[in-house]
Amino acid sequence: MRIQPSAIFLLFLAGDAAAEKLKGYIWDLSESALLVEGIPVQITEKTRIERANQKDVAISDLRIGLDVEVEGKRGERAFVAEKLKVKNKRFEEVDVEGFIDRIEDASFEVGARRVVLPSGTALSTPLSPGMQIDGKGIVLDDGRIQLKEARFKPAGFDRDEAQFMNAVSQEVAQMKEKLPLVDDPALQEYVARVGSGLVPHWVNREELKFNFSVVQDDSLNAFALPDGTVVIHTGLLRVLQNEAQFATVVGHEIAHATNRHGYRGYKHQSKMMWIQLGAMVGGIVVGSKTDSAVAGILTGIGSGLTISAIVNGHGRELEDEADRVGLEYMVEAGYDPFEAPKVWKIFNQHTGDQSAATNFFFSDHSTHRARISNLTREINGNYRGKIDTSSLKTNVDAYQRATATLTTTPTGK
Repeated sequence: MRIQPSAIFLLFLAGDAAAEKLKGYIWDLSESALLVEGIPVQITEKTRIERANQKDVAISDLRIGLDVEVEGKRGERAFVAEKLKVKNKRFEEVDVEGFIDRIEDASFEVGARRVVLPSGTALSTPLSPGMQIDGKGIVLDDGRIQLKEARFKPAGFDRDEAQFMNAVSQEVAQMKEKLPLVDDPALQEYVARVGSGLVPHWVNREELKFNFSVVQDDSLNAFALPDGTVVIHTGLLRVLQNEAQFATVVGHEIAHATNRHGYRGYKHQSKMMWIQLGAMVGGIVVGSKTDSAVAGILTGIGSGLTISAIVNGHGRELEDEADRVGLEYMVEAGYDPFEAPKVWKIFNQHTGDQSAATNFFFSDHSTHRARISNLTREINGNYRGKIDTSSLKTNVDAYQRATATLTTTPTGK
């Protein structure tokens, strides 16, 4: 693999001639070079590589996704590293919490992270997709997580979640009666077809009744409710360029439902005793800087349970998980994952790199730049060189035909 200099690096040189440090994640690497946040970094025989709990670290010990700090000098075509410090501890312990997907031999995925069992061990509980896991593991040098301990729950809703879903269903019914649906059967059918094609096969459609609809609203938003209801705003459809980009957003929203982020967020709020504030906080976030008809409908529902699940339940950790899982869903459906980071570049053009919420689509998400970085890292680590790029689809023409009737300029920042 040859790492090419990037336009980002040229901007880096022009913008700060005195820069001697570079911080960020490793996007790609070869035998003598790294790509850190899009910037080429040259590793020489004199480069000192350090890690708190690992001696004699070599470039072969590094991997995509590690958080690093590089000290060095700027060369003609790359940042020449004198010292590279890996911030991640070796064999760092992490929580393994979520829902099981893609079981393969002695490994499985949780939140788009590969989990393996210690050598020579086996689980007493047969695994199946959709089961819930709550455990701990350690991150191996290749990025996989080795399971240390875990508790498993069967797929499906327990009593508390069933009660939550019953309350949600009542609010969803109220909301659907008021939504300003777009009167375009062809567009609605197209969105439903693309969305349905992204839902993983193991999902119980009796529990999560996935449905997809487009509403007339110029803000750049989309959201998912815990029952599988996915709503897309016309403002969002206007700024995207192809079906693969649309699948990035819809896959993200589907992941919120399949990984039960609404309920997980609600449980967290219950522990923090924020339930009574849910509607008020949701209203402030949803309504900020946005003339959104849908925002008004949501804040007027009443109890605030659904608002809480949409706006405050999806903290940054769950949002980043939805990005990873949604990326996996779109790749499994045959879409080009290299279109995913472009979505956040488009949003950045229209809204700026928001770190605070100015509407509910961006509530407590990572910044656009961080999401571009995260998605690029996921693509490099999990898909580049591992999928047949000749068969990947973007479906530009189909997307443009389906959205051709949308002409109003979307709301910007």
